[in-house]
Amino acid sequence: MLLLNQLKPNTYFDSVTLMAISTKVNQLEGVIQAQIAMGTPMNKAVLKEAHLFDSQLEKAGPSDLMIALSLEKGASEQKILSEVEKLLIRKPFDDAQAENDIFHSINSVNEKHPETNLAIISVNGLYAAREAEKALNLNKNVMLFSECFYRARIEIKAISSSKRFINDGTRLWYSHN
Repeated sequence: MLLLNQLKPNTYFDSVTLMAISTKVNQLEGVIQAQIAMGTPMNKAVLKEAHLFDSQLEKAGPSDLMIALSLEKGASEQKILSEVEKLLIRKPFDDAQAENDIFHSINSVNEKHPETNLAIISVNGLYAAREAEKALNLNKNVMLFSECFYRARIEIKAISSSKRFINDGTRLWYSHN
């Protein structure tokens, strides 16, 4: 067994994307176990528990991408890392469709599609509370899949309560009743 780890500083992907990539990498020939995740304390703990952590990943921060691979003896490291890179750069849409369907702010979505009522937020924890607050202030339902600082969670819960939103942990749902 070979442990192969890489750290990509200032390289952010949302957790849903990284879970999908990890699933695909785990299916590659020669891979015993793979986990691609952001360098949050929680993700570091998961890698330690899975025996996929080494000193190279110790310096990872929440905005850094960690690639942790356990490979079979004789597995092609370069081929597997190349596949990981391809998965990380693959575009989900062609360029023409991407121009029409991808928005870069909740305000731009709200301007074009004011009828939307759900914001699914999965961004770096440093920005999660701000984006959730924007969505709540636009009366959107919010599902928050990001780690937030304790103080920010309290503020988000206060906003959700004042707007008659229901909240469960850091995930928030609007009550239409």
